[in-house]
Amino acid sequence: MTRENGHGAPDGDTFTILDDTPVYNRYMTVYNRRVQFPSHSAGGVNTSSSLEDPPVHEFDVVGHPKASFHFCISFPYHPPANGGHWSEGEVTMIREYAQGPNEMVYGLPAGSFHEESHKTLEGCAMAELSEEAHLCGGKMYRLLDETCPGIAEVKWCRNRFTPFIVYDPQTDEAPGSRDSEEVIEIQRMKITDIKKMLRSGNMLLPSVTTCYWAFEWLDEHYHHGLSE
Repeated sequence: MTRENGHGAPDGDTFTILDDTPVYNRYMTVYNRRVQFPSHSAGGVNTSSSLEDPPVHEFDVVGHPKASFHFCISFPYHPPANGGHWSEGEVTMIREYAQGPNEMVYGLPAGSFHEESHKTLEGCAMAELSEEAHLCGGKMYRLLDETCPGIAEVKWCRNRFTPFIVYDPQTDEAPGSRDSEEVIEIQRMKITDIKKMLRSGNMLLPSVTTCYWAFEWLDEHYHHGLSE
């Protein structure tokens, strides 16, 4: 039985995980998570019979334990050849089959972190860049603070992701191999077209978020075709 604390409850109380019981396991694992809520949950009103008997709730939680509950995503940025404004550059996007919506959707190169082979999150990002976008090299910058544990993928998921921008990557002549079920098209797109796509509903959410962070980073760091 595991016990962990989640912060953010009223009055500094914690949400305590009493146990995580796997109920399904294949590529993803589904857990039955039992959480003891703080006494002052539910809008500051204790929902249990007494202060000594805080409420316990159960949830379906999904995660990828074989990947340390973490994945990385890269924004492969190609600066304009004429040294113009950063918004004149291009980005290598991928269009891939997504089994949930059962359709081809747009996104950025991304993949699960495997510590044994990748060693670091940067290693994970570069490996996926090679496999999915057939790119290598360039300069890599993390788009989050070094101390950030990653962004929660969705509310009911244990997975987190770390976004990167890869500045001026080159074609990988010997790219990594893809999984047999991956159907991926590589498309190099203008920034203006990507901004339109962000509002189309045809891009995966972590990629949407990473694009906005990358635009912010470029606006701050890009000057006359150079990255600081």
